[in-house]
Amino acid sequence: MRGSEVENKPLSQKSLRVYAFLQALTLVACWGWFAALWSLAFFQYKLEENIEWWFLVASACAGLYGLRPNLERAIDTAWLRGISNPKALAERIAQLKPIKRRINLIFSIAVLVLLVIVTILYFRALPTAP
Repeated sequence: MRGSEVENKPLSQKSLRVYAFLQALTLVACWGWFAALWSLAFFQYKLEENIEWWFLVASACAGLYGLRPNLERAIDTAWLRGISNPKALAERIAQLKPIKRRINLIFSIAVLVLLVIVTILYFRALPTAP
C-alpha cells in the first residue's frame, strides 16, 4: 500500500485486538519481571550485606521503568508506521489512546484487588496472640 492508502484506511478490529494484546502483554511481562526480581532480592538477600540485592532491584526497576516504555513506544510506532499526514496521525493516535488507557485501568484494578486479597490472606495466617 502507498502512504496515502495507509493514512486513509482505518484500523480493523483484528488489528486493534492485536494492538491491545501486545500492550497488555507488555504491561504484564514488565510488571512480572519487576515482581520476580524484586521478590528474589527481598527473600534471598539482605539489603545491608549483599551487592546482589542492589543489582536485582536495579534490574527489576530497569525492566519496569526502562523496558516497558520502550516496548510500548515500539508497538505504537509499528501501528503508526506509514502515516505522514498530521491529521491522519492525530486520528490514529486518538483511536489507540482509549485502548491503552483502558488496559492500564483494568490492569491497575486487577493488581489492587490481588494486593488486597494477598494482604487479607497474609493477616489471616498470622498467629493470634493469646
